Amino acid sequence: MNKVALNWDLTGTTFLGSANIHEVVTVDGTGNHYSGKFTLTRYDTNGNTIIRILGVIAERVTAD
Repeated sequence: MNKVALNWDLTGTTFLGSANIHEVVTVDGTGNHYSGKFTLTRYDTNGNTIIRILGVIAERVTAD
């Protein structure tokens, strides 16, 4: 999956840049469990990378 988001200050009036979230997700044959990894990259208004975060997607949990 690939998601793009726009970042604004707390007042919602000043554009701060964008973010890209790239996920690679694997779903098992039952459709009840998934796992994967993600990369979140944040950019300033000029397209320069501010921060890159690598992480693991947690397994799905259902509530009773």
